[in-house]
Amino acid sequence: MPMAPASPLLLMDVALNRINLANQVAGPNQRISKLSALKAVTINAAYIMQIDDRYGSISKGKFANFTVLERNPLTTDSLEIGDINVEGTFTHGKYFKKK
Repeated sequence: MPMAPASPLLLMDVALNRINLANQVAGPNQRISKLSALKAVTINAAYIMQIDDRYGSISKGKFANFTVLERNPLTTDSLEIGDINVEGTFTHGKYFKKK
């Protein structure tokens, strides 16, 4: 069971930028790429939870549950990843717009 709230964009921000509470870069050599960070909060997270046969990527035979973001995290500046807003979510074939 996860031990932290599900905040994938925040987790991506931390992995990409490694900026601590003192506004310093902690372990700059441990930064990862945007693609690696995105995989960490999607397919790799599903793998760790042993649900990657149903979730974590958009593939035939898997649930097409996904979040619609206002911007693409792969093309957004690394320092702005945590500021991307969620526009809505598709789950069970239905779209739910964020209020």
